Amino acid sequence: MAEKAKPTDMSITKMAASSWDPSSILAMNQKALECWTRAISALTEEMGHFVQARLQEDMGTWTKLTSCKDPTQAIECQRQYAEKAATDYFDEANKLSRLTMSLANDSFSAFQAKAGTALFNPALFKELTPA
Repeated sequence: MAEKAKPTDMSITKMAASSWDPSSILAMNQKALECWTRAISALTEEMGHFVQARLQEDMGTWTKLTSCKDPTQAIECQRQYAEKAATDYFDEANKLSRLTMSLANDSFSAFQAKAGTALFNPALFKELTPA
């Protein structure tokens, strides 16, 4: 029985060059970029809303502090402010983490879906695989 000839470096290069389709790679990158752009926009919008809400909360605290009649009221006002700020920042960090994970998953899924069909050439794989 004759052994299958092992492809030479030159034949591998020719097969790879003949099977390379730049349009599929561009389409794959375009889809991933679209997912990334949507997610970055959502992250930016979320951060903007958070900063605006926190600034309003900060201004409200300063207003309350100016109306305090004694140090006990001022300390209580600051305690409430610190408690609310810590909760807000913790909640926001969780939101941003979820959005970031969603970005990563969506972008990877788009890339994986396109990569599975665009980059895998069964004929080339069969030729390069030893018998």
